[in-house]
Amino acid sequence: MNQVKVLTLELAKRFLKDWFSIAGFTQIEDEAAVTLATHKGILYLGLTSMSDKAAEALANHKGELSLSSLTSLSDKAAKALAKHEGYVHLDGLTSLSDKAAKALANHGGVYLSLNGLTSLSDSLGHIALTEKLANYEGNLYLDGLASLSDNAAETLAKHKGNLYLRGLTSLGDNLAEVLAKHKGDLYLWGQTSLSDNAAEALAKHEGYLSLDGLTSLSDNASEVLAKHKGDLSLRSLTGLSDKATKALAKHEGYLHLDGLTSLSDKAAEALANHKGYLSLSCGSLSDKAAEALANHKGELSLSSLTSLSNSSGHIALTEKLANHEGDLSLNSLCSLSDKAAEALANHKGVLYLGLTSLTDHAAKALANHDGTLDLSSLTSLSDKAAKALAKHEGYLQLDCLTSLSGKAAEALANHKGDLSLIGLTSLTDHAAEALANHKGKLSLSSLTCLSDKAAKALGKHEGYLHLDSLTSLSGKAAEALANHKGDLSLNSLSSLSDKAAKALANHKGKLSLSLISLSDKAAKALTNHKGKLSLSSLISLSDKAAEALANLKGDLNLSGLTSLSDKTAEALANHKGNLNLSGLTSLSDKAAEALANHKGELSLSSLTISLSDKAAEALANHKGNLCFDSDLSDSPGHIALPERAWTRKV
Repeated sequence: MNQVKVLTLELAKRFLKDWFSIAGFTQIEDEAAVTLATHKGILYLGLTSMSDKAAEALANHKGELSLSSLTSLSDKAAKALAKHEGYVHLDGLTSLSDKAAKALANHGGVYLSLNGLTSLSDSLGHIALTEKLANYEGNLYLDGLASLSDNAAETLAKHKGNLYLRGLTSLGDNLAEVLAKHKGDLYLWGQTSLSDNAAEALAKHEGYLSLDGLTSLSDNASEVLAKHKGDLSLRSLTGLSDKATKALAKHEGYLHLDGLTSLSDKAAEALANHKGYLSLSCGSLSDKAAEALANHKGELSLSSLTSLSNSSGHIALTEKLANHEGDLSLNSLCSLSDKAAEALANHKGVLYLGLTSLTDHAAKALANHDGTLDLSSLTSLSDKAAKALAKHEGYLQLDCLTSLSGKAAEALANHKGDLSLIGLTSLTDHAAEALANHKGKLSLSSLTCLSDKAAKALGKHEGYLHLDSLTSLSGKAAEALANHKGDLSLNSLSSLSDKAAKALANHKGKLSLSLISLSDKAAKALTNHKGKLSLSSLISLSDKAAEALANLKGDLNLSGLTSLSDKTAEALANHKGNLNLSGLTSLSDKAAEALANHKGELSLSSLTISLSDKAAEALANHKGNLCFDSDLSDSPGHIALPERAWTRKV
């Protein structure tokens, strides 16, 4: 039995003062709801029930309101929530009375999400609600619907945007004909089978058609679906007759047949005639099937292929894949012949290979690849293979290597391009000295400890250096790393001594520290840093620390702060440079007036339409780029903002 947790008035007041998660509370006192309604920002509540009075109070909340744990809603509560002016999530509701549906149909806010509803009937209230939902532009998610009346379907078919009905288990011929009129992407995942008539109806649909629940398809249905104008996805089909395969090969556009784990030679020959993008999940292919698919005209995805041999058919297919423009993913490859490696080396772009081992010859061949080479599944690497791969030019990822010999490190140090070794959990001093000679981005983000000697070596590295698993840093190590030339990332440090802060302040380049707290003394020391400073994990900042950081000459990232005192805002307003406060969910009028004086780009991307009119008017006077990440209201203050603000719509 789930434990009942009541959100009291006292807790609500505390939430407004010191933000903390309230999603675990299942019930709420009416007075607490009144208090929470004044919260400026997104409000996520895990309530499983609430009184009508609480609903009336929460309806006054300005911003995004999530009540997706509610499993029932009274008519009165529905009428109240319809007055909410923002985005309302009610995805836990599986049913609504006709009266409640009619009430919600009058919702005048940004959006109403009812992704859990299992049915929409032909009653007046449900019809009105369906019309309301259909009028939203963009993605419409109604994945909970297991059935749908023809009238409701007629209405939803008029929706302009993508329509998600992935829970619809019953799709009769009439319903298929109605939904086929929808213009936009249509997702129907609930059907495991499809009648020939329904297939014929859906073939008339224009747009992306996803029937990813189908486990079987008749020859006739295959023939008619092949005429569909738009991309077609049939990812759950595990088998197709040769006749059905031949029919689908005539489809023009993207064709997803990722459920097929095996492919006969005859089927491969048929699909080779397909014109467009073809996605298959076959683990293995005979030489004849591979040779057939090599003749396919269009893009070909074989991400589940486990081997590419030296046979003529496999080499022809490999050459076909290598000609792919853009990223090429072969993440399931377990074995790769040397000859196939030579062919893949001709690919231009990002190349993902799921190999756990690599021959020295294959390494030598792949070193000639032009572009990013992702070998993140390799668990071992010989010194000879390392020497070969070092000749590769571009981003090289070897993220599953847990150890590296000194000789291999010496070889990889000569690699020209970014190098990722985030699987290494330890590093010898010898290896550190070798890798320090590497020029470019060096990722060692799994190292949990670093000797002072290794730190001294890495301090000589030039380029971006990631050490994002170090939880502590000695003063001596900090002094050594401060000599590093390039961006330095230490995003697992939870604390930093004043001495270490003073040392790191001498670093030149972007400095990223994931500290959750910062002493006033350390803050003062870090203001001497020349370059960008990221303190994105700080959840609180003293007024004194803010005053110190305002003197930083460079961009300052404090995106972890969710609230800001007026005094702290006044201090930070004196900072010259880009200031990131994108974690703030609320801002007082006084704080807004202070920040309006800031000179440089100011990011406030988590603030929603709950920003008061007075605060918005103040920020409109900010000189510089002003970044938001949410819609603004039509109030006078908000209307003034878009002239100065870069507003990214969600």
